[in-house]
Amino acid sequence: MEKLFNTAYYICDLKMPFSSFPHLCSLQTENGFMLGQTCRNDYGCKEFCKHISQVMKDEQAAIIKNAQFLSVWRMEAQI
Repeated sequence: MEKLFNTAYYICDLKMPFSSFPHLCSLQTENGFMLGQTCRNDYGCKEFCKHISQVMKDEQAAIIKNAQFLSVWRMEAQI
């Protein structure tokens, strides 16, 4: 399952379409990785990416919550 999450993260990081997920999974299987047969479609990739993003949001929220100081920059356009 970890390899599927890593592949989904790779797709999101490179802004690739979810439809490339099954092809990358097939390539990894051909190269000898055991990925199983479940969740190897574009819907599975979307679900993995949703879970990854939620974990990343939670981690960032915890960092902000535990910070002693918080700085916010506001930039305005000069018109």
